[in-house]
Amino acid sequence: MSGFIVRSIDPDEREECLALWCTAFPHTSRAYFERYFYGDTEYDPHYTRVGVLEGRLVSCVQIVRRVVTVGEARLTAACIANVSTLPQFTGRGYNRACLESALNVISKDTFDFSILGTGIPNYYAKFGWAQVGLPVISGQLRDVAMPPDTKLRQARFSDVEQMMAAYTLTYQRVPLSVVRSRSYWRGWLEFSEGANPDMWYVAETPAGEFLGYVRAEKDDESSKSSLDIYEAASLRPFDANLVSRLFRAAAEYTGCDDGVTCNIHVPPTSAVAHAAATLLLGLKGSHGGGMMFRIVNNDNLLMALLPEINDRWVEAGRPSVDLAIENPDGPPLSLTTDDHGLRLQLVSQPQNMVIPQASAFQLLFGLEEPSAVQLPTGTEAARALLSARCRGTYLTADDF
Repeated sequence: MSGFIVRSIDPDEREECLALWCTAFPHTSRAYFERYFYGDTEYDPHYTRVGVLEGRLVSCVQIVRRVVTVGEARLTAACIANVSTLPQFTGRGYNRACLESALNVISKDTFDFSILGTGIPNYYAKFGWAQVGLPVISGQLRDVAMPPDTKLRQARFSDVEQMMAAYTLTYQRVPLSVVRSRSYWRGWLEFSEGANPDMWYVAETPAGEFLGYVRAEKDDESSKSSLDIYEAASLRPFDANLVSRLFRAAAEYTGCDDGVTCNIHVPPTSAVAHAAATLLLGLKGSHGGGMMFRIVNNDNLLMALLPEINDRWVEAGRPSVDLAIENPDGPPLSLTTDDHGLRLQLVSQPQNMVIPQASAFQLLFGLEEPSAVQLPTGTEAARALLSARCRGTYLTADDF
């Protein structure tokens, strides 16, 4: 690759980079890409890895930094976005070079793990990412009449303070929930003054009291209409009755009829599952989204979660533990017990039963029912120790 280098983007190259992305993804608007430079509160030029051939930007990989919750812990995710090469330069290894550069940056920064969405998982598996689907509850709508105690309207900029508070209250301990600052709401989520945020709806009581919000979208482009509910939150207890009110209001407001397919992408807590059971027929759960996860610094990852893991270990009666978690960059990390409690250490020759990345992420982030996660024989103790206290998911509004 003579004459080709990978480096951080220069500030005066952002326009050229935007043009590259628009060329590589012709069906995506320029405004969508502008958020990465001008709407992301965590933007850093070092996170935009550009492949330069004789002074021209020909390839790029974007790292998007997100802080997410797992119970009381905070983890830093390196989200991989805008993996692109100009069409006339594909097949030369430039994309691979940018991805390898991004992984080098991620490993030296404060990131704990990496996440990306893709339709070509086999390609990214070569770089150490493992496919882990996000939970979805689906079924056919029934009884979509608007609840008499609920009104819905499009969200406005003036609603953002209450929506922020509702989000924090509802998702503050839900695994994989992004910590959203006020500037994040206004920049990345585009709640700017004068704007009418698409797909966001505020629920109110008949007296006009703020009840909560829903993010939903009706799709009429396919042969059959469908409704996707991506997010819901409230300042009230998020129980099954309230969730059902919000979901039914979204269905009626967006013009859905009985029988329309509804896909719920909200974390499948017991309240959400119960509400879905009353709202949908032919209920089924699945995993979609094309999401892939990768451990970056597995010692940092588990060290951040160790207080929670230790609590679960104590609750389980302090069982003997001897397990290891797959590490795509080197020796697995073992979690064992001795007279002093739980111990984390890298091991060059672990026991034969190593927990795959995919299974570890399913448990740690509550992306699957713990009992359904496949574990190697001899590592069953991991199920109780690594399982999140509640179900989680990565909300699509935070997509990258």
